[in-house]
Amino acid sequence: MSMRDLPYDIFTNILSRISIKSLFRFRCVCISWRDFLSDPHFIKQQLIRSTETNISNPNLILNCGSNLYHVLYSIHNDTWDDEPVKLDLPFKLSNIGIVGSCNGLVCLLGYSNRVYDVVVWNPITRDYKKLPYTSLQFPGRTVSRFPVMGFGYSPSKDVYKVLRVIYFHVDGRTASSCRSLVQVHTLGSDSWRRIGEIPFEIRDWLSGTFVNGALHWFAIRSSRPDTIVSFDVGDEKFRKIPQPLFGDDGFLKKLEVLGGFLCMICTYYDNRVKIWVMKDYGVRESWIKHFSISQPMVVGNFKHLKPLGFTKSGEILLEMHDGKLVLYDPERKLFSNFRIPGVPVCSEVGAFIGTLISPKACSRNE
Repeated sequence: MSMRDLPYDIFTNILSRISIKSLFRFRCVCISWRDFLSDPHFIKQQLIRSTETNISNPNLILNCGSNLYHVLYSIHNDTWDDEPVKLDLPFKLSNIGIVGSCNGLVCLLGYSNRVYDVVVWNPITRDYKKLPYTSLQFPGRTVSRFPVMGFGYSPSKDVYKVLRVIYFHVDGRTASSCRSLVQVHTLGSDSWRRIGEIPFEIRDWLSGTFVNGALHWFAIRSSRPDTIVSFDVGDEKFRKIPQPLFGDDGFLKKLEVLGGFLCMICTYYDNRVKIWVMKDYGVRESWIKHFSISQPMVVGNFKHLKPLGFTKSGEILLEMHDGKLVLYDPERKLFSNFRIPGVPVCSEVGAFIGTLISPKACSRNE
């Protein structure tokens, strides 16, 4: 029986369950396979399937200075499926930072000689789209800071967008008069659009946390306490998100994603950590304290703790402040180092799902 003898839906269902690396190789079998695996309907079905299994089989991208590595961590076997692959980038970037990932696409930021380059890239297919360069014009003489960045997707409009916020102040004025330049690039367009200013000062210099169709950061407004600010990728509006009712203070806060939910990592000065999860997006009462870590830290510093995924047994794969990976068992409250042979010391780790989506094929639907 050939592929033509199978009903389209059955064939799609079968192939969408195959590993992304195998699908990528299958595109080279023949023209009919290439055309089928490039069909937008199949790519969306494969994305849905990959999203369902992402928590248990995350693809990791490791930023090791000037080199990036790809590792597929198989939670079911509690090991990696293949040897780490050093990625040969089809583009040139200096001082690489991972802005974020969404639906298998990874957004990278490069900085050199006061020029910022932004690339949206699929590490599996190697397809990429370099965003247009825009010279930034500010009124008068200005002092610019590093940009706040974010990368996300709007399901309602089926578009991917990159957000860039640059804060500046005119020489001779106080820091309190800081202003902002907010720009959005819709993947598939040929320019950045200015959408005004943001009335908050975002504290995180690089990456927004993408959850529920919106990017999230901690921000302040004048002398008021910090708040969670969201940017809806669809309607391009900034909003405030309620925080948990902590009942205590004296800690640093950080936003991440855990199990598909917005989570807040609270690091106390005595090296305790509490992780809160918002189960019902936008509802203050839905914040729950997922787990706490109270034992003396022996594997590193908690300041930049980042969850990457769950294991089959319930352990959490965590990135520490120096790129070190550890597994934490919240039931037994135990840590264990997670080492990947063949990979040098990394400064940054990101998680993404494996898909066949091409950033070049993403069209502007607005």
